[in-house]
Amino acid sequence: MTMNFDPTGGPLAPPNDAEIERRYSNNKPKKGKTLKTLALVIFVLAFVVIIVFGIIALVTKKDAPVKDEVSTFPSTSVATVSKSDVPDFTESKTYQNGPMGLTFSYPDTWKVTETTDKGIRIESAAFTYTSQDKGDVLGLFRIYIRKGSRINDGKIIGRGVAIQPSEKLVYTQPAPDQRKDTLLTLFGLDDKDNFGFFLIAGNFQLNVGDTLGPNYGKEPDAFIVSGGFSGADLVDDLSTHTVDISTIPTSKAYSQALDILKSLQLH
Repeated sequence: MTMNFDPTGGPLAPPNDAEIERRYSNNKPKKGKTLKTLALVIFVLAFVVIIVFGIIALVTKKDAPVKDEVSTFPSTSVATVSKSDVPDFTESKTYQNGPMGLTFSYPDTWKVTETTDKGIRIESAAFTYTSQDKGDVLGLFRIYIRKGSRINDGKIIGRGVAIQPSEKLVYTQPAPDQRKDTLLTLFGLDDKDNFGFFLIAGNFQLNVGDTLGPNYGKEPDAFIVSGGFSGADLVDDLSTHTVDISTIPTSKAYSQALDILKSLQLH
């Protein structure tokens, strides 16, 4: 079979060098277009990586355990932190005083101090509470026990106004010669609308608004057992800050103080 070629370069003519170069040039990848494509791929990959790491970080943060934040309070100063209460406790200690003839149990988070005036001071760990006279106070709950009232005790007790009827307090393990229960009265300072201190007054049933007067407990053998929301700024052991009455039912400090009173053994 004989092939005919068109000498004028028609459709049947084989491509010359110029035509080959032209066709090759049209099929070569464009440099600028390749760079743009590569940049787009890198951008997409980077975006995907950022999204993946963001999801991982979010899940990790959500599952991570939350650490408890513990505030450390200075020994004296007005608290600027959020309000709290005394800590829970797991063990109790026993205190015995032969000359005074008493024994009681108390939480290991509290401390007992014998004062120079022959009294016993039982104090909770430090915590913050809202008082009516000083606002937010860094303080503690203090119980004070002694035989026979001092002159200053009478001044404070004389200001007490019963905020509710006296309530019965039952001892958990009374001594053989000890009465099985006693009467506990809550007092406001000068006013029945606040809580200033509690006082064990076993022979006195008081009603709202009643007072004991400044001469209570003058007998040498009479026990003065009192307590309330106090602090390092209050030097006298019987001095307290006043708090809202609604504080009492929810206060762990007050509840633990009652348990100390219930454990009293008077020999």
